[in-house]
Amino acid sequence: LLEHLEPCERGSLPRNSLYSLYHEYCNQAGICINPVNAASFGKLVRQTFPFIRTRRLGTRGQSKYHYYGIRVKAVSPYFNYFNTLTQRGVFSTPRRQYSPGCDDSSVSSDLLTGSHCALNAEHLRARHPHLDANSLLPNLPSAYALTLPSDIPIGQAQTFLVMYQAHCQILVDTILRANFLEIESNLKQFWQGIPSDLLAAIGCHVVIDQVALFDWQLYKNLLHVLIPHPMEPMISSFVQALRQFSKCYILWIQDSTFHIPANMSKAKMQVGKMFTTSLRRQTAMTHLCQVRQLR
Repeated sequence: LLEHLEPCERGSLPRNSLYSLYHEYCNQAGICINPVNAASFGKLVRQTFPFIRTRRLGTRGQSKYHYYGIRVKAVSPYFNYFNTLTQRGVFSTPRRQYSPGCDDSSVSSDLLTGSHCALNAEHLRARHPHLDANSLLPNLPSAYALTLPSDIPIGQAQTFLVMYQAHCQILVDTILRANFLEIESNLKQFWQGIPSDLLAAIGCHVVIDQVALFDWQLYKNLLHVLIPHPMEPMISSFVQALRQFSKCYILWIQDSTFHIPANMSKAKMQVGKMFTTSLRRQTAMTHLCQVRQLR
């Protein structure tokens, strides 16, 4: 598997086709391997690539189960076979799905960058002149103070928690500069740069619970800073940028954490959705208050 396959964020391979090739490979002359059944082969694939997910892709009535998150290496003799299937439309790499209001044109607009970004940052500094990222960050406990399962190395858990706190400090600093579009790249750089030997610690339920509590408190602090009160005057570009950010944030988390343990990715998105829902509700109330004041 490692000889012919590699991780790929949006790659996908049909489950049945991959097993058929494996079966054919085992039956080749000179290879004395008894092929395992399809269920056992699926377990081997997941053991080799623990971050992959199974998705049903294709048109209605012709959809098939795919392994999502891997692809055939370009140097593999099977590369042309799968590439031919792709060109014929038998299967394809799924495109990134955007929610309404978060398509390519809206993300690249200057509501999140350019002149509006500088104006929004100045607006935020004027409201909170002495604010810095450290004052908003909760404290993550040391892994040495946690009761971890015996199979989770405490040093690896501690390394991740330290890395995560530093990552969140960068995110908060980016938000305080109102450079919301940069958050997507910050998320990808951190999560996709996680060493593979830390994945077990990241999937530990104790670590996940601490990260979820940390995120919840951090988002609560950010909401208080970004929108202290709906009646407080705010420039329209800042309100619009917050709404745009709230529509894209969960998708950015999803795209950045596709390869980490699914339980951590799910927890991140659950707490993140609470944050973005509150952010959208607050910006809507602020907009209504501003409209009433203009009447």
